[in-house]
Amino acid sequence: MQFAKAGYDANVAAYRDSVLNAFREVQDDVTGLTVLDQANQAQQQAVDSARRTLDIASSRYTGRPRELPGCRKCATKIFE
Repeated sequence: MQFAKAGYDANVAAYRDSVLNAFREVQDDVTGLTVLDQANQAQQQAVDSARRTLDIASSRYTGRPRELPGCRKCATKIFE
C-alpha cells in the first residue's frame, strides 16, 4: 500500500512540475511578445520621425511648402 502511495505521490509531483513549467514557458513567451511589441512601437516612432524630417528637408530644398501631418501652420511659416 505504501509503495502504491509513494508512486502516486511521485506522479502527482511530476505532473505538478510539468504544469508549472508550462505556465513558466507561457509567461516567458508573453513577456517576449511584450518586449517585441515595445521595440516595434519604438521603431515605428523612429520611422515616423524620419519621414517628418524628410518632408521638412524636402520642402526646404525645393522651396515649396508642403503640408506636414499635424503641422499645417508650421509648413507655411517656414517659408514666410
